Amino acid sequence: MLKVNKRSPADAGPFLAERHAQEQRHMDTLRQSLPDLPLQELPLLAEDVVGEAALAAFGERLI
Repeated sequence: MLKVNKRSPADAGPFLAERHAQEQRHMDTLRQSLPDLPLQELPLLAEDVVGEAALAAFGERLI
């Protein structure tokens, strides 16, 4: 499974909306190039994943 991390939100202002649109074009390319590979998108978080508790919470998103 391919994990795509730090996906920008589409609804958090014009800058991040444009980033999201750019990322979406890349996501479309990935899906076309690797159609049989499962893909999971992970959102851009407000803070870096630091420490055991944050890592455990992030790990829950990977399941």
